[in-house]
Amino acid sequence: MDVEKTIEFILEQQAATAAEFQDLKTQIHELREIAAAHERDLQVHTDWKVAISEAVHDLATTTKAAFEIVAAKQRDLAEQQKTTQENLNILIQTVQDILPRLPKQ
Repeated sequence: MDVEKTIEFILEQQAATAAEFQDLKTQIHELREIAAAHERDLQVHTDWKVAISEAVHDLATTTKAAFEIVAAKQRDLAEQQKTTQENLNILIQTVQDILPRLPKQ
């Protein structure tokens, strides 16, 4: 066995291993940058979804409150309409009772 060839083989293997390690370090660095970019994108999308969810919840709450107000006003209006109809019926009956008693002209 030739010592010089063995040393040369070992040095070549070390150089190849060092190059592979450097490539791996570069790939790991690139992957970390990609992962960080994806994390930032994910955070932006998450923030956006949270904001949309809050806006939808606020809209639903406001809409529900508005419908409750409208329903209450409709109930009030229906009650007032009923009272108005009763008063109108009384007035009509009163006029119908008075008309036959008026002198004819």
